[in-house]
Amino acid sequence: RAGEAVVAAARAQRLSVGLSTSAHGGGDAKQSYVTLVGNALDATAQSIDACVAILTRMGERCDPYIYHQRVRTFMSGWTHEAMPEEGLTYEGVPATITEAVAAQGTELAWRTERYFGETGAQSSVVPALDAALGIGMSEDALLPYLVAMRLYMPPEHAAFIRALERGPLLRDHVVASEEPELVAAYDRCVSALVAFRKLHFELAYMYVRKWDARKDDEIQGTGGTPFMPYLRKHRRTTFETLIGLKTDTEAKETSKVTGADSI
Repeated sequence: RAGEAVVAAARAQRLSVGLSTSAHGGGDAKQSYVTLVGNALDATAQSIDACVAILTRMGERCDPYIYHQRVRTFMSGWTHEAMPEEGLTYEGVPATITEAVAAQGTELAWRTERYFGETGAQSSVVPALDAALGIGMSEDALLPYLVAMRLYMPPEHAAFIRALERGPLLRDHVVASEEPELVAAYDRCVSALVAFRKLHFELAYMYVRKWDARKDDEIQGTGGTPFMPYLRKHRRTTFETLIGLKTDTEAKETSKVTGADSI
């Protein structure tokens, strides 16, 4: 269902231009685009909801203790705090020119790398949804890391995300349309992503955070970042992208975020 969500969100973004261009061509033309964009947004929200429902079943076959104590160690990369700084040497793989020059007079002959460990940021699904819906992370200190993770994606996936980031600006077109049903459909998509990020945060606590006595900003994820503060911030940034629902649900959502902060 994740792929369906991305396709539908990209379609909504592409069609949203028609909301503005058709406004000068008569009511029927604009209504046609309102329907098309609304349908695409509805499909996006439904698919994200389905993904969240699947994610809630994590505990059925994945025990938190087993994951943290026996599985997670092997998912950490060579940028993780517990790994040697020199990285991993790939015997039989020739060193790069830069390494060869730096190693003159030593026995270094093979290539050395410090790859990041497996992390959800290497998936193109959520970054694509963020880009299509206009959920910006431009003020995020983690942004350079998130961009670097695109090197771990298939090149076509990374190029697709960049294309979505170039626009059009779906959220702006929805706001400018002044169509209540479109605003509601857009907010359903964003609310679904808020629910996804809320559940992601809870799972991160259950499977990783609760097993470590250190402070949040001292614990690294398998990708080598202090994940808890960033997951919390990303959820808040997503919530702040809401248009119409934000005013109606702000008090409720704020209490949820505050409650999660106390975990």
